[in-house]
Amino acid sequence: MNQPTRSSTRATDGRYPLLTWLQGMQQRGQATWAKLTARERIFVTTGGLAILLIAIWLLAIKPALSSIHMDHQRIVSLQTDLARVQALGLQAQTLRSRVLTRDIPIPSTVELQGSLTQAGLPVTVEPLAGSNVSADGEQWQLRIEQAKVDGLMQWLTESLRAYNLRIVQATLQRAEVDHRDRPGYVTGIISLANGGA
Repeated sequence: MNQPTRSSTRATDGRYPLLTWLQGMQQRGQATWAKLTARERIFVTTGGLAILLIAIWLLAIKPALSSIHMDHQRIVSLQTDLARVQALGLQAQTLRSRVLTRDIPIPSTVELQGSLTQAGLPVTVEPLAGSNVSADGEQWQLRIEQAKVDGLMQWLTESLRAYNLRIVQATLQRAEVDHRDRPGYVTGIISLANGGA
């Protein structure tokens, strides 16, 4: 009665060599484990757990952290690029409206600085001297120190129209704190001129 069963087992082993090999490894492992002392079993278990933790770190956690860091760098870079593009877009809007705003008085440096301070922006306004600038001053340099992008863009949007200003040059870069990027904040210089200058 048992002979067909043994034949069937041998036939199955022949059809699935990998299964046969795994069963053999399991049996040898169980035999080796049974021969180990309690102390040796602790060492083997500890070593296995250490290898497992290292594998999890290398195959799962470390790649995920690297991906998060790279995504963060991309986001910060995109925010800075967006600020530059928005500044250029505001300049284009200002140029289109220059004909309608020629009668707006030229703002003073103090007036511009007060507007920025009221908006809560860490920006210093400096008048630019040059051969193309009138005695009253028609060009300014904004020194930006870790200003929030949204607030800066809102101020530019309102001020370029209100004071008939245009952006001459914008050099912005992502802000850093303790050598780490500060998302959503920029540092740099924006040069403004009166729309009629």
